[in-house]
Amino acid sequence: MCVVGEVLCMKKFISLLFLFNFVFINVGYGQTPVFQNQLNMFGSDTDKVIKHAKQMGYDYVVGQPWSKTRAHKAKAAGLHVLWNSNKEYPKYVRVNMDGTRYNVGQGPNGQGWPITTQDTTNFNNMFCMKKSAVNADGTINQSVPVQDRFQTWKNGPTEKIFYANMQCKETAPLLLEYNKKLFVDHGGTEIFDGLFIDGVGTPMHLNPDQLWYLPCYNPCLNDGIDFSQRQGEIEYLKLMKNYFVGELKFKGWSGNPWTIPNYADAYPTLPIDLLYIESGKEQWNNPSTWGNIPAKVVSVQLPGDRSGATQPTADYALALKTLGSAAAVGAWFGWYGEASVDNTSAQNQATNSTQLARALPNWDNLVNAGSRSWNYTTKVYTSSNSYADPNIIYSRHAKTKKIFVVWQNTNGKLKLKSGEKITSVQKVDSIFIETGDGTEDLVNTNGTVSLNNNLQVGKGYVITVTSEVVTEKLTPGKPGNLATK
Repeated sequence: MCVVGEVLCMKKFISLLFLFNFVFINVGYGQTPVFQNQLNMFGSDTDKVIKHAKQMGYDYVVGQPWSKTRAHKAKAAGLHVLWNSNKEYPKYVRVNMDGTRYNVGQGPNGQGWPITTQDTTNFNNMFCMKKSAVNADGTINQSVPVQDRFQTWKNGPTEKIFYANMQCKETAPLLLEYNKKLFVDHGGTEIFDGLFIDGVGTPMHLNPDQLWYLPCYNPCLNDGIDFSQRQGEIEYLKLMKNYFVGELKFKGWSGNPWTIPNYADAYPTLPIDLLYIESGKEQWNNPSTWGNIPAKVVSVQLPGDRSGATQPTADYALALKTLGSAAAVGAWFGWYGEASVDNTSAQNQATNSTQLARALPNWDNLVNAGSRSWNYTTKVYTSSNSYADPNIIYSRHAKTKKIFVVWQNTNGKLKLKSGEKITSVQKVDSIFIETGDGTEDLVNTNGTVSLNNNLQVGKGYVITVTSEVVTEKLTPGKPGNLATK
């Protein structure tokens, strides 16, 4: 109880409110996780993924159905974890090469589970059977072993993954049950509170004119098809959402339809919380192609085809166009399917520039940044929180409020806000973790910060600022002297 008068009580209240804001907002504690704020990477070094996710303020990472390690380490580090499932080819049922066990490496003592008679019956319904596995009278050719009966998505060297047969009514419930079994083995709701499903869109291959799925000859189709391929897929998606989000109370569910129009048919009756544009091509990252699906549930991406000599994950110019179109309308920018979170993979040379480009739209969404503008001609994105052009990219971290910046050349200019004072400059490593003082690399001229040489072009910095009044008179404009006047 305050007994020293209303004015002093109000001042004390304001002081306490400021302290609360600084500790719990500016430092990043006590914030509610946002489901769309995801680092969805299947591969890469797990420790690097977790460190980078923490550093860049992501709330969710995705687990790996072939290993518990990433999910458990991420959970222990304070991140939220997505259960990783899919539609066309069940990664959560991996059969060994001799057809005796499945999911070896998981299950009891890491030995997986034996394929029982009931499992074989289930597989005969839920996997896409080859014509050679079916007799002329429609019965199963028992001379074909179970591991050779089905159309394979992955064939070796130690396991097989089969395409699903989505046209029989038995399939979707069976796929859900196998999801549940591996989900419990990986820790269940103690570890996971979000769902990711690969391939939620219409069944199209990388070439939109080529069907993703292959013809199925399962005996359950002999009396007529229960569903079209797409109807069966949507039935599976409904069951998965109803169980994980409805029954288990997951925070949300996300998926990859390759391009956003591939989910347009399902969205009105089966809305989803986040959709990844795995294609990553500029035409599909364009919001004008998203139709009835709002930007707030879209995550743009860099090109998914990484088989050639080009390195889209290292292409800042491409990343700049991608972030600009996304951030301007409130979409997200995700990782999807890359082999590495840094520059250690031959096909995925991620850089500090593209790492920050992915985080920038998310940070602007998290702080509800205003005054957003994207000029496609000049390639300039601005908001109340961020700035990016061909010369520089910088943004204020949504949780720590530190400025993350990468100069593309010595023409880039970082403009401090009125009254801001730089208190620390840190160089960073390949996953944007601070490594040591970088004050001598920068020069501050009346609140405009520049790189003083080209040796650090393309390398990131983390700058801490305060808005405290400067009492000591310092001379701006000299390298290493970054105080505002």
